[in-house]
Amino acid sequence: MSQTPARGERGTATSRTRVTLQVVLTAVVVAFAARELWRQWSQIERTPTAWDIHPGWVAASCALVLATYALLIETWRRTLATWGAQVPFVEAARVWSVSNLGKYVPGKVWQISAMAVMMQRLGVALPVSATAALLITIANLAAGFAAVCLFGAATGVSSQSTYFLTLAILALTLSALAAAPPLASRLASVAGRVSGRRLTHAAVPRAAPWIGAVGCFVAWIGYGIAFRLFALGVVGRTPGGMGAYIAVFTASYLLGYLALFAPGGIGVRELALTTALPAMGLASPAEAALLTVTSRLWLTVLEVLPGLYFLTLGRRGPR
Repeated sequence: MSQTPARGERGTATSRTRVTLQVVLTAVVVAFAARELWRQWSQIERTPTAWDIHPGWVAASCALVLATYALLIETWRRTLATWGAQVPFVEAARVWSVSNLGKYVPGKVWQISAMAVMMQRLGVALPVSATAALLITIANLAAGFAAVCLFGAATGVSSQSTYFLTLAILALTLSALAAAPPLASRLASVAGRVSGRRLTHAAVPRAAPWIGAVGCFVAWIGYGIAFRLFALGVVGRTPGGMGAYIAVFTASYLLGYLALFAPGGIGVRELALTTALPAMGLASPAEAALLTVTSRLWLTVLEVLPGLYFLTLGRRGPR
């Protein structure tokens, strides 16, 4: 007569499997990030231009990027609150930082899926967490395109046709926000099929897309200012206006994000920066090459370190 394992034994085996999978996933993420950092550092050593390092400006840019992360986390928390989900800031920061590592593994769906599943383990219903993660992604893209249009039009290099294009894209942005609730529902089912999980959606409160869009728009401005501070810290000069740096950085980041085949937008973002910076008079070709490589290294470190911290030293609550 065969004996079935006790419920406690099955629970222990399941727990061990989860821990093993977590360790394997962490190792994969760290390997991808380490490979990318090594590649970037090799490019820096081959960049033919003189450095003009100002550590104070670099430190200020790092502080501003981290503050922008905090703003995005708070925006996400307030978006979740429209569903009645109250998540402490530290726990939200842990989920946001760890799931953010998913962008360095090929396939954009992993970041959103990891965020939804980790929030479920904190007591947030999976339909709410999945829909909120998709909604904040839509709002972030819409706010980014709005920032590119507004600040790009304000650089002084725009023609009349560019202004009409700006108005058209802003109209599309507002339409995207209005359509965000049904779009998030459709994307939830798509993400569920790709990830193998059943990600049902929750009805989206009217305020949720706009809260996400406003917070993300301010965050894009913060990123652009931080990029200009970083340029001051690396090459020692920033000939263009602040709006130009915001527009160029945001556009390159969006292009990299929308390139589904490129983990972390690798390659696409660099091509956009090296093309746009000289074209807009923000850097010489050599300075553009240096800024492109060092800014990728700069952002990679600032994205990876918080996630690794919460995966190791900052582990709290459910895994």
